[in-house]
Amino acid sequence: MDSLPWFHIERATREALGALADMTIANIAEEQANWSTGERPPEQGPARRAIETALFGPEPAARAFVAIAEGTPIGMAYVSELFPGRDLRRGWFLKLLYVSAPRRGKGVGSALIRHVRHAAEEAGAERLELHTHPDNEGARRLYQRLGMNAPPRIVYRYDL
Repeated sequence: MDSLPWFHIERATREALGALADMTIANIAEEQANWSTGERPPEQGPARRAIETALFGPEPAARAFVAIAEGTPIGMAYVSELFPGRDLRRGWFLKLLYVSAPRRGKGVGSALIRHVRHAAEEAGAERLELHTHPDNEGARRLYQRLGMNAPPRIVYRYDL
């Protein structure tokens, strides 16, 4: 468990579903406001059910870590495994990093990333990857400060 004097980080449990849904919805709303993603934030109920299935269903697709201060979740990170990586080892993909607005700039995001990196290493992963919007300067500075590099890649996808 990673911690600073005023908060700690732990693997998310079912008890955190409401907070995870709230923070996920807030993240989607912020991304839409900042970068016109076209994605509309879901309602709390459907978001909670989707998160529960992804994290705790019969075939979990992801895991989540939550930063908690005084019993209240203040940030989170969702990760999924990637395979294959170098030497047929696993990698982890950090899909979403979110820190509540009043807690930003106080080390929560850095601590979440360090915690995820440590958990990935403990699980035998050979890398941790993430994507960010090119205009998200704050996130890019954070990732560079933490020693991450930006390999020259173009990301393609199908929207299904």
